[in-house]
Amino acid sequence: MQQLKTLQFRLQGHALLIDNLPSYADADMQLFCQSLCHGLQATLLAMESGADRLQCRFELDGSIFILYLESLCEAAWVEAFYHTDIAVLAQRLALVGAQQLAPQHQA
Repeated sequence: MQQLKTLQFRLQGHALLIDNLPSYADADMQLFCQSLCHGLQATLLAMESGADRLQCRFELDGSIFILYLESLCEAAWVEAFYHTDIAVLAQRLALVGAQQLAPQHQA
């Protein structure tokens, strides 16, 4: 899936940050959630939207994740229900061709 092959992500703490989404328009964020779940062969459980945020809850290999997309600050990240599961998601993203970037160290 082309959209996942151009995806760049990095692990930072207990979250997986997504760096290069081309658009934070509402329809594009919804399409990205659906594409991510389809590309990872994950089950989309729910999509919830607010004023400037879309949350997408999905299941992958028995683990629950939440993708957060915020249009106001143009930020995207994923958190796992159990913090240790975030490595599972990073490995799966790498398998489908997403590029893992080195983590940024905070000062």
